[in-house]
Amino acid sequence: MYLLRDNCWLEHSGVSFRIPKNYYFDPEEPYYFCCMPRKKGFKVYYELCWEDIDIEQSLKEYQQETYETYAPIQKIEHNGLEGYSSTFGDIEEEIFIAIFSIVDKAEDFNRLNFSIRTEKFNIEEIKASPEFRKLFDQIWKPNCERYKVK
Repeated sequence: MYLLRDNCWLEHSGVSFRIPKNYYFDPEEPYYFCCMPRKKGFKVYYELCWEDIDIEQSLKEYQQETYETYAPIQKIEHNGLEGYSSTFGDIEEEIFIAIFSIVDKAEDFNRLNFSIRTEKFNIEEIKASPEFRKLFDQIWKPNCERYKVK
C-alpha cells in the first residue's frame, strides 16, 4: 500500500518517479497510479507489473489487441532504464507508452509501464510539450549517474 500526495516521489522495485504538484490522482483507476493535470485533457498512468513475455512482443500484442494497429516500436534507454516505446491509437483515444524493464529484489514486478492517454488532444503535441518532458524526465533508475547525490 502506498500513500501518495501531490508533488510526491515513489521509489519501488528498482524504479523511481515523481508526480508533479499540479496533478491529482484519479480514484476511478484502482489498478494503476493514474494522475491527471488540472484543467487538461489527458491522463498519465504508472503501472508496476509482472509479465513473462518480452517487452517488445508485449507492446506489439497490446497494440494489435486493443487498438488494431501496428505502430513503430522504438528501443529506448532513459535515465538508467531500458525498454521500448510507441505512439498509437484509434479514433477515440491516442496513447504514448513506454515500458521499462526493472529489477525487483522481491520479484513482485519486472516492468514499469508509463503511458499518456488523451481523447481530446493530439498526442504528438503533448509529447512535444515541456510538461511531458518534465513528467518523463522524472522517471529513473535509482543510483543512476544522473541522480547520484554528490
